Amino acid sequence: MKKSRKLQLIILWLPISSFCFCFNLLSIDIVRAEACSDREINSYITKLGNTNEWIFTVAALKKCGDRAVKALSQELQQKDESIRINAVAALGSLGAAAHSAIPALSVTALADKSPVVRSSAAYALGSMGVAAESAVPALTVALQDEDRSVRAMVVSAIGSMGAAAESAVPALSQTLSDPDRTVRSNAIYAWAKIATGWQQKAATLSHLQLERDIRELETALKIIETSQELFPEAEVALLRQSLQILKSQRYPNWSENVLKLLSQYRWLPIGIVYIATLTSFWSLLLWQRPLWILGINNALQRYSSIALPGFSGRIKLPINWLVLVSFFHYHPRVLNAWFATQTLDPQTQQQALAQSNAASKPTDLPLLEADSVQKYAKAIAWECIKQTFQPAAVKREQLLSEIGAIAGYDTAKIYLEHLEQNLGLLQAIGKAQDKVRFTHDLLAEYLASQYLVELCCDNENNWRKFLARVDTVPDCVAMKRFLLSVRDCCMALQATVKVPSFVTEELSQRAGIAQKSPSQIQAV
Repeated sequence: MKKSRKLQLIILWLPISSFCFCFNLLSIDIVRAEACSDREINSYITKLGNTNEWIFTVAALKKCGDRAVKALSQELQQKDESIRINAVAALGSLGAAAHSAIPALSVTALADKSPVVRSSAAYALGSMGVAAESAVPALTVALQDEDRSVRAMVVSAIGSMGAAAESAVPALSQTLSDPDRTVRSNAIYAWAKIATGWQQKAATLSHLQLERDIRELETALKIIETSQELFPEAEVALLRQSLQILKSQRYPNWSENVLKLLSQYRWLPIGIVYIATLTSFWSLLLWQRPLWILGINNALQRYSSIALPGFSGRIKLPINWLVLVSFFHYHPRVLNAWFATQTLDPQTQQQALAQSNAASKPTDLPLLEADSVQKYAKAIAWECIKQTFQPAAVKREQLLSEIGAIAGYDTAKIYLEHLEQNLGLLQAIGKAQDKVRFTHDLLAEYLASQYLVELCCDNENNWRKFLARVDTVPDCVAMKRFLLSVRDCCMALQATVKVPSFVTEELSQRAGIAQKSPSQIQAV
């Protein structure tokens, strides 16, 4: 009786020990490759169809090394589906030892017409783990496979690669809503593996990478929470824990990060002190003496630009930009202070006009009237703006020839000198002082807008020509400011000039803002 029992144990032990021996052969990562001939390898591949010899055949192929992997990769091109299935399955059993077959598995096997081959290819890539990272793009595409078993195996393969498959994360999140239960289960498992990988290297991630990972993980959790009953609570809790750990690494040691940043970019503290000092100075001056800012900015405009160091002279900035004063001279306090100096009561204005007329050379013109001065100022402003719809300098002779059509060349010259020398609205620039421009851009835009509205008036054809010209000029902030000024003038003067209704809407669209109602525009 005892001998019979021992015999039964021996008979049972023999297949178990054989299986364990073969399993150990397959689990060894590095196996010394033996010299296998092509004939032997082909013989082993043929035996893959015999399920009874499968384990021994795969072990033999593994010992043959890369030559066997290459031969199995070539088998993926066979027309016989069973041969392709056996080849893919063998590559999957070889694990990381079949890493040289990754291109064939990614390109050929994952696109095979047989769902069994595609599924086996995904399994083979997953068995290689991080070594198959290069196959992640192909696996990401395979997530859209119409066969649910293929999708499930692809998701599992991505999960086996952990954080190395983070490029597949957006597509992986969508599989959490897959109608198939196995796909969803594998998806949350894959997410847990990836989140664990992020969690382990959170301290070494850059701020941008950390924020991206947090955002992706939050997206996945939102999808899970919509159908939380479909997912294991343990996996969901693991994802939440990983999210909290990642968030805790956002600002762990901000003081150390600041010091590290300052040591890496030594010019940064100098730049901060420079900007803070100048900004404080101009802010104080803006509060106490706003007109000084305008004077300083105008004085610095006369000097040439300075090339920035480190750019081989390719980038140049004006001095008034470098000292930051140009960011303050359009402030409302500066504008209000400037207009306060230009606004005179009627009696004082008539006296100034009389003095300017007496100082000019003898002429048959009567005393300069304020309306005539304004008329010439509008015409000059339009000449300074009409080329690019931005305030610019114009040659003096060209300007006189254009506005001379109003009442003659000599009369135009008198009004030009009056606006430049007596009222200070114009200034001469250039080395030869042969160019003229307005001292303030906003004033030029305001006067040119009035001139344009009075010129086009209710003529639809003229307005459409103007809008067509606007469309040919490159878009910029200065041009938009002029278009807004024209629009406001149209709405303010609507009662007198009868501007066509489409004009204000077209100007608003080109300026990139919503149209205002006439009640919002005060009379000019």
